[in-house]
Amino acid sequence: MSLTSDNSFNNEYDYSDDIYDESLWSTTSFCADPLLTYSPNSTFPSISNCLQHAILDQLAPLLLLISLPILWITLSNAKIEYKATKEEEEEEEEIQEFGRAPHSEIELIKKVLIAVLAGSRLFLFVIASYELLWQNKPIPLVELFYPLTHLITLAFLFYFTEQFLRLSLAPPGPIFCVWLFFVLTGLPELFNLINYCFGNEFYFLSTCIAKLVWWPLCFFQFILNCFSTIPTGHSNQSPEEKVSFLNNQLFIWFDPLVKIGHKRPIVEKDVFRLLPEMGAKRLFRRWCKERAKQQIGKSGDFHYSTSQLNGPSKQSKENIQNYNERTPLLPTYKEKQQKLKNKKPPSIINCLWNLFRWEIIGAMIAKLFSDLLQITTPLLLGQLISFTEDISLPNWWGFLLAGGLFLASEMRSLLQNNYFNMMNSVGCKVQSVLTSAVYAKTLRLSSSARHGRTSGEIVNLMAIDVDRFYQVIPLLQQIWSSPLQVVLSLFVLYQVMGWSVIGGVLFMIALIPCNLCVVRRTKIWQMEQMTLKDARLRMLNEVLTGIRAVKLYAWEVPMKQVIDEIREHEVKLIRKAALLRTCSDVLNLTSPYFVSIITFALYIFSDPIHNILTPEVAFVSLTLFSQLRIPMMVLAELIGQLVQTAVSNRRLKHFLVAGEIDPEAVERDLDPQYERAIDVEFASFDWKTKTKKLVKTHSHLPPGHQHLIRGSTTNICIPYSLNNLELHLRRGLLVAVVGRVGAGKTSLLHALLGEMNKVYGFVGLRGRAAYVPQQPWVLNRTVRENILFSNLDDGEKPNEELYARVVDACALKSDFAVLPEGDQTEIGERGINLSGGQKARVNLARALYHQADIYLLDDVLSAVDAIVGRHLFDLAIGPESLTKGSTRVLVTHSLAYLAETDWIVVMEDGQILGQGTYEELLNEPKTAQLIAHLEEKEKENEKEDEKEGKKIFFLKKNIFLIFRRTNRK
Repeated sequence: MSLTSDNSFNNEYDYSDDIYDESLWSTTSFCADPLLTYSPNSTFPSISNCLQHAILDQLAPLLLLISLPILWITLSNAKIEYKATKEEEEEEEEIQEFGRAPHSEIELIKKVLIAVLAGSRLFLFVIASYELLWQNKPIPLVELFYPLTHLITLAFLFYFTEQFLRLSLAPPGPIFCVWLFFVLTGLPELFNLINYCFGNEFYFLSTCIAKLVWWPLCFFQFILNCFSTIPTGHSNQSPEEKVSFLNNQLFIWFDPLVKIGHKRPIVEKDVFRLLPEMGAKRLFRRWCKERAKQQIGKSGDFHYSTSQLNGPSKQSKENIQNYNERTPLLPTYKEKQQKLKNKKPPSIINCLWNLFRWEIIGAMIAKLFSDLLQITTPLLLGQLISFTEDISLPNWWGFLLAGGLFLASEMRSLLQNNYFNMMNSVGCKVQSVLTSAVYAKTLRLSSSARHGRTSGEIVNLMAIDVDRFYQVIPLLQQIWSSPLQVVLSLFVLYQVMGWSVIGGVLFMIALIPCNLCVVRRTKIWQMEQMTLKDARLRMLNEVLTGIRAVKLYAWEVPMKQVIDEIREHEVKLIRKAALLRTCSDVLNLTSPYFVSIITFALYIFSDPIHNILTPEVAFVSLTLFSQLRIPMMVLAELIGQLVQTAVSNRRLKHFLVAGEIDPEAVERDLDPQYERAIDVEFASFDWKTKTKKLVKTHSHLPPGHQHLIRGSTTNICIPYSLNNLELHLRRGLLVAVVGRVGAGKTSLLHALLGEMNKVYGFVGLRGRAAYVPQQPWVLNRTVRENILFSNLDDGEKPNEELYARVVDACALKSDFAVLPEGDQTEIGERGINLSGGQKARVNLARALYHQADIYLLDDVLSAVDAIVGRHLFDLAIGPESLTKGSTRVLVTHSLAYLAETDWIVVMEDGQILGQGTYEELLNEPKTAQLIAHLEEKEKENEKEDEKEGKKIFFLKKNIFLIFRRTNRK
């Protein structure tokens, strides 16, 4: 950059003959004057025409050019987000909320201003072209270049503003920054124009007006872009994505919530709704897609559900030709194990990176510029101290340094706030995704995977392990940011103090192996501590589950001792890890002070004559040392966080790759014209996925079914939990399943639901199935909501007529009459407790209300007395009941209803001993003998219940008499 010493402003618009001398323009030139004129005594440097148009006026177009990829990506993502949001909305009013925003007066003014600005630049371009081409005046090329670049920039600004307005979004940050650059870079030209337009009579009036209107209109446009006219739609919708860029950066949209919190406690209705991209449903859908990609990419076809253990249950038409009668339907156990050993589970970290990499990269860029601006503070401070000592420097240099110091601090603050905002947002998304993944995985766990895992362990995964990801993500960028800050600070210290800084560097290098040892040892203790925590929670869960037995046998003290012993070992590990981390933290936090002491000592004593501790050296060094303290402190905290997150990552990874219920175990896509509702053909099931010992026999197989086992081998598994089931039930049948305790009746229902591991065979269900378990469960809501269930939050109006029929069929009317608020009575912690019979009938009503095609009822009559049981059978289950058109499979120990059923299945030792009508089974010796035995057992149970009832009656009577005598006394 060339400088010329001149006490007057550069004659920017002087059209004298010496400027337009032909010798000067004999070759094509871009500028006609130097970039900067310098005056030692002037308050501000004089801005030349070349510097203004070739450098300053090109900053805004250059910023837009750099930001074009960001704007295109932002616009594309906004369109995708708009389409996704539109598809999710079901009501027309909510869809229009995300539609095109209305053209307000402010938006119209913005477009008019852009048009006027474009007209002024187009006028200048035409005038310069006319003088150059038709009048042959030697116009510098910059006079043609800068109006053209401004025209192109304004065209892009108009396009992006209109596109974002169509999507009901405020213009993003790059557009705001372009207008800001236009305002800042146009100020010097405005001062020169005021001087020359009103001080030179020969200056063209039209050209002067075209240039003078530029800055005021840009400033007005900049002010308009500080506000947003996009409506937010709902009253509690978050304005974060609708407000202007400046509003978003300063978090002005959050002020109303702060004011409410200052006046009174904040309640749920005061909080803004989540942004659409923060919704758990959408995030979990993206997680599933990314997880599926990684599973396919792992050795080609990695699947972690139990379907890979069970072999192919159905084949597509394209793959049928690859199989023949000798192809084994089941892989051997060795093949399964070898296949699983070669697979590695998908990485949670990679999956999260692929989901949120752009947000993390954006935060990384903000953090990088924040760190670079941080290191400029001591540099500018040193220059400012030097300026106060050197009186020969111009005044404008001091103003420039002071302004630069202020702007650097403010920009660093804005960038750092944006960094934490973006990373905390990513942390919330990660927490939502992993919690949803753990919850969804819990619902799909197979029986073998569920074995050994308690609800406490799963709650630990969601409450502790997932939370550790959320806690570490805001600090994650410090992995590279802290070393970068340390390196930059030490580099500047080296420039200030020379080789004396080596002592401090060596001290900091010596801390690295100490931190590594702390990390390794803490990780080991953390894993042991989490294992003990799981054992403690498992023990607590068992104690609470069997609290009656614990109280009955007076086991409180032994159980407490076992739990306290586990907790004691856990606390020891926590204490050791905390002590080690405290020592590490103290060392890391005090390291900047040791570094400063060592560096200052070496600086002074190495050369006492030349190394003088001047104010510039002292203040700059102390500033750098204070900047060293923060990354070292954060790095110390990050080490402990990373250790805990690594342990949590390992636990989550093992949980997410646990075995799942095979979705293909039960064929549900049967032909609607298919006559049978339930088809089970030569199927065996087991609760465990592990293959049992093989034997060399086919003797127990029915004739014609040997080909279903191996095809090419004689090996066959010994009996499983359910063996060789054959069951074909037509639609609309009432089927009773009977048998001794432990015969496999409940397992049969679980097998039909696909919750057992199918070893081989075929299972098919036609239509929707409803399952009523033997142990009913209810939500902590009203009785009505427990019955409606799926209609709680979807906005559908319940079928009142069907609801009334279901309540009557399940004998709940009399219960509603005695409840405090009828069916609006709340159940659970904040309400009342229902009896076992009431819970069973509420569960049955829930199944009946949803009108399934198949009902699987697991001994629903055992929790009610004989009168209520008859009512339920006649109106809810029986041949002429509310469900008479559906298939009903009733597991029962009450044999009084067998004669009224259409089909009876008798279970014995995991096999179907016999099946048929009531009369047919009585004619079979085996089934008749079993039914007779069950009838005797039922009579014995009735006698025992009668005796127990009498005992309770006399006990209540005695208590009443004692209570009355006490009152008389």
